[in-house]
Formats: sequence, structure tokens, C-alpha cells
Amino acid sequence: MKTLQVGQSVLNPLRQKLTDESLDANDLYEKLDQKVIPTYYKNHEKWVDMMRHTIALDASFFNTHRVVREYASKAYSIDFRGM
Repeated sequence: MKTLQVGQSVLNPLRQKLTDESLDANDLYEKLDQKVIPTYYKNHEKWVDMMRHTIALDASFFNTHRVVREYASKAYSIDFRGM
């Protein structure tokens, strides 16, 4: 049986979250460094196509209606019809 030191049970989930966020940040920086930035300088037209595709893909999720609906649902347990 493993014995926990004082505060260890509280800090372990925090450490895991920081590790996950660090991995996400490293992945983002690697993609920027290896793909996005070189494409911007070497093939600007391809970069513009990448950005258009990214905006088209993400715009359906990152929009005001979804944010308001999610906020109202989580903060006030209100569900809007038709949004």
C-alpha cells in the first residue's frame, strides 16, 4: 500500500494537468516551427489555403452562439431551444 504525503493527493492532478498542457504547447510550437511558419515564407499561397481551411473547420465550433449556450448551460443549467 502506497502512503501519500500531505498535499500529494491534491497536487498529483495539478501536476498531470500541467504535464498535459506542456505536451499540448510543445506540439503546437513544433507544428508552427515545422509546418506553418516555413509554409508562410516559402509558399504563401499554400499558407493562405491552410488558413482558409482551418478557419472553415474551426468556425463551426468557435462561435458566439456555442459559447453563450455552453456558458448558460454550465453556469445556470439553462438550455436554449433553437440556438
